[in-house]
Amino acid sequence: MLHDASENCVVIDREALPGVDIVGNVLELATLDQARVHEAGAVILALSNDSESVFSTAEVRDYAPAVPLHCARMTRSLSVAQSAAWIAISGNFRRQR
Repeated sequence: MLHDASENCVVIDREALPGVDIVGNVLELATLDQARVHEAGAVILALSNDSESVFSTAEVRDYAPAVPLHCARMTRSLSVAQSAAWIAISGNFRRQR
């Protein structure tokens, strides 16, 4: 959706899928460096579960504390409080095919 709106964005995933710009892990500094996270206008994390979201949010926050960080896919309010994200979106999200 961001690409469609002509926004400059970088998609990171562990798998080389259509639309993925960088294959890697957001917990690895080399991946964050390659994505130039320090220079980003914002970071949006959309991970598969709350545990990954909380841990990844803390890592990205530590790596680039001045960059606005948004986290989607949080399902429990405790996780939202733990995440250190500026905005956390709760809900049951399903990938559209």
